[in-house]
Amino acid sequence: MDTLTDIADSRGIGDNQPPSALTTAIELTSTATSWLAERPEIADADTAKEAGEIVDKLRATKKSLAAAQKDDLAPHNQAITDIKAQYKAPADQLEAALNALLALSAAWLKRERDRIAAEKAAQEAEARRLREEAERAEREKIEAQRRLEEERRRLAAEEEERRRAAAAEEQTELERVAAESQAVADLERVEAERQEAARAAAEADAKDKAAKEAEREAQRKAQTAAIKSAPAQRAVTLRSYWSAEIVDEAAAIDSYREHPTVRKAMLAAVLQAANEEARTVKDESKAPPGVRFVKEERAQ
Repeated sequence: MDTLTDIADSRGIGDNQPPSALTTAIELTSTATSWLAERPEIADADTAKEAGEIVDKLRATKKSLAAAQKDDLAPHNQAITDIKAQYKAPADQLEAALNALLALSAAWLKRERDRIAAEKAAQEAEARRLREEAERAEREKIEAQRRLEEERRRLAAEEEERRRAAAAEEQTELERVAAESQAVADLERVEAERQEAARAAAEADAKDKAAKEAEREAQRKAQTAAIKSAPAQRAVTLRSYWSAEIVDEAAAIDSYREHPTVRKAMLAAVLQAANEEARTVKDESKAPPGVRFVKEERAQ
């Protein structure tokens, strides 16, 4: 049996059931492949004629196969279309309701975020104020201690001077009484300075403690604005979504000219435009800079 006879319709008499497009395609492809394996080149007109007949059958079978596939897919495609139509309206309505609620939630979350931020700023400001007060109280404590030490040194010097005068028996009775009165007054001043220094120290310690507590509170992580419906459910929160828009085409293209994705997309677009122009002008000499028009001849 020769090749063309193999390719021809081989149904027997009374066989009214035509082979399927898939079967025909498989058998024809097998036969054509065998024919190609036996003939690495076309050497004469008869062989060329055989090749042409096979090409005709391959083309016809290709069309039949595509048509059969379309027919087989038709009911499934229609079923898919019907299912999509059933779900479209509910899905659109659900999406609209979801977007509306999210829009309302976003407005509230922004206000809540601003409130939390304001509270955080107030905490930080209060912490700064208390720290400044603590530092001022610390300075006052140091100053009170300095004054107390100076007064003690002065009184010690005066007492030493009185002892020396008494030892020299140069004091009169009047001077002695005046000196004793002055000593009592000095002791009262020293006690007042001591009490002031103690008060300043206690105030400084209290203000430092309050400042540290306020600073710890201000340093705690700020609460996140969120809407929680249940512990196990995902909370509604504000999320940042960054995007870009083109405000200057030339500058934007120049900015990303070396980006691999941009280069790939640009080259693909340039190649498409160049192919269209090459098919239109059909002239190798009219290729623009950076492009070469290529002419190929193919059997059809």
